Amino acid sequence: MTPSAHLDSFARDNLPAREQWPDFLFGLPELKYPDRMNCVSELLDRGIASGDGDRPCLITAGETVSYAQLAERVNRIANVLTRDLGFVPGHACCCADRTAR
Repeated sequence: MTPSAHLDSFARDNLPAREQWPDFLFGLPELKYPDRMNCVSELLDRGIASGDGDRPCLITAGETVSYAQLAERVNRIANVLTRDLGFVPGHACCCADRTAR
């Protein structure tokens, strides 16, 4: 298994036995991803850098959010989670017993 940046191993530790996993087949060229990828960088930052920051990214009945607006919200939430709450990559607080921390 490829090493992960996740420091909290709760999810990895609670996977079913390897023999119960499905076969992951990624033979198509468009399914070739690197072992590690920053999804925010790929899905938001790259679009903003190419000039698409003002384009709609999320459209709901109540609002339309551009790529730039979503990136700002993602950064704000990530800062609260990491700086203010001390989360680390892979933190599994919603799955683990919070009183055990």
